[in-house]
Amino acid sequence: MEQRSWFRRAVWATMLMLLPACEQPLAVTPIEASIQSDLKQRGQISVQAITCPPDVTSEVGKAFECVGELDPSEIFFITVTQEDDRGKVRWEVPSSWSLLNLNQLETEFEQKLKATTKVNLKVNCGGVYRPTKAGDSFSCQVVQLTTKGQSQSSDSILVKVEPEGKVTWQEIRMVAAKPTSIASSPSTSTPVLPNVAPSSAPSPVSSEVEPKDATGWTQLDD
Repeated sequence: MEQRSWFRRAVWATMLMLLPACEQPLAVTPIEASIQSDLKQRGQISVQAITCPPDVTSEVGKAFECVGELDPSEIFFITVTQEDDRGKVRWEVPSSWSLLNLNQLETEFEQKLKATTKVNLKVNCGGVYRPTKAGDSFSCQVVQLTTKGQSQSSDSILVKVEPEGKVTWQEIRMVAAKPTSIASSPSTSTPVLPNVAPSSAPSPVSSEVEPKDATGWTQLDD
């Protein structure tokens, strides 16, 4: 009888010792410093501060959100996920009204264009992240890849940030001009705006991107 009582006490003592370990706080200070340093080095953007919730508990697979501050007084969000019981995490910066994740944009553009053109191409928006504000616009380069990995095209995508924060884009294709009567005149390339499919045969639209409006611009989801 005494052995059973001792055994029960030992089990309860072990459980009480393990309970606090399951609720240990996650050390967020080194996470904040690591994110800020990586954004500066890899993303080449100046971040004033990264702030994570101080009461996050350590739990493998748990995700939480940190806030980044740009200069002047703009904020963006970072999604952080704990990967192991030693506190290792992975993080990503989704596109927002103040900071665009260019890698995500490139992937969306490539998927959309490949679905309509059926060719192997690569989109380069010139970086990893881009601070933005309403009214900003920039270009991404589109190159068609051959079997040897060489580029054969100089198309581009014009990206605009609308006043309400929505991101719209429009493909600009370079096509050879019609030959003239002067045989010695070299061929030139002329930009064509916009690249809109005929109304009788609209181009397919993926679930991630809304259809083009009357102006030929395509709007990305939030």
